[in-house]
Amino acid sequence: MRRYFWPFYRIQHRFSHLRSSLRRAKSGYQLLEKAISVQDEFSLAVS
Repeated sequence: MRRYFWPFYRIQHRFSHLRSSLRRAKSGYQLLEKAISVQDEFSLAVS
């Protein structure tokens, strides 16, 4: 019974890991976008 559920558990574990890494990448991208917009505002203020 346990051996039957083992592959499904591994797939589920990998999927949850993928989802968390995707969330981390998404937040990192939002942070990068914010930094770029701040840099644009700074360059506008300087010029």
